[in-house]
Amino acid sequence: MTKRNGHRQLTTCGSNRRSVVKGFVCAMLALPTNWVRAIGQFRSDEAFQREQLSETLTTLFGNQPINAHGGIRIIAADLAENGAVVPIKIEYEIDNVASVTILATENPFPLVGKFDFPTLGSDFVATRIKLAKSCDVIAVVETQDGLYRSQKPIEVTIGGCTV
Repeated sequence: MTKRNGHRQLTTCGSNRRSVVKGFVCAMLALPTNWVRAIGQFRSDEAFQREQLSETLTTLFGNQPINAHGGIRIIAADLAENGAVVPIKIEYEIDNVASVTILATENPFPLVGKFDFPTLGSDFVATRIKLAKSCDVIAVVETQDGLYRSQKPIEVTIGGCTV
């Protein structure tokens, strides 16, 4: 700001500062939406929309065989009081895990979540899921050698999914 005849007058410096602040605020507001949009490109929307378990598995893995594996443990309470929030942990003793997929057989949309690992090294996944009613929860672990699964029945007192 400069003073001329006792009055304040804006110079280009003040208007530049305002433009910079506006630009910064706009960039900060746009950044989260760009990040979410970028993440969404990798999400399998088609698999999340499937209503049948067999269709979901085919969409995700094609016709690859999914074998049972004793090294995969689903850790969750046998009885979930509230299906809206069910803590779950998938532990596995398998090398070279590329992804872990969690499915609920009785949910309106069986695919609960898929966790991809760009670098190898994780040996568990922990999250909270929603269950519509009592059902089997299935964990599918994808490795370089193939697909492996484990499942656990979980009883739900109050369902947590509505369509």
